[in-house]
Amino acid sequence: MTHLLQAIRSKGIGAVEDVTAVVLETDGRFSVLSRSQTGSGSSLQDVRKPVRAQPGK
Repeated sequence: MTHLLQAIRSKGIGAVEDVTAVVLETDGRFSVLSRSQTGSGSSLQDVRKPVRAQPGK
């Protein structure tokens, strides 16, 4: 979690709520996209969306 927060801060983002996506790249680095940077989201086409746990399971 520390590395993730560090990656967010390094992009100048002060609130996790302002992050649209964090991608673990094939080289081990995190790519962080803020809400203002996402645009159409076309750069995320090859990224799998996380599977979210369902409440009660």
